[in-house]
Amino acid sequence: MARRHLLDPGSIVVEAAVAFGRDPDDGGYRLTAGLVVIWPGVERESAAPLLAQVSALCPYTKMTRQGIAATVSLAADGHPGMDGSRMVQPAASQSA
Repeated sequence: MARRHLLDPGSIVVEAAVAFGRDPDDGGYRLTAGLVVIWPGVERESAAPLLAQVSALCPYTKMTRQGIAATVSLAADGHPGMDGSRMVQPAASQSA
């Protein structure tokens, strides 16, 4: 999208912050997330309209509209987890 407007996206940095906390509506838990775009050398007036349009292409906003596949696994001896730990696979995916 930036290139269509003759702007260089090469220096763009996107920072994400995710928080886990209580949902005041039901007392359960919820995730909140925010993205901050850092675009050195580009004026705010030029970047803001593009960022408003990019939500149609952004994987984060797509996830918030469509949901995301999630699994919950118990770390234990067994299969390696995302952080190198060992995880017990959910019953549905264990092989006999």
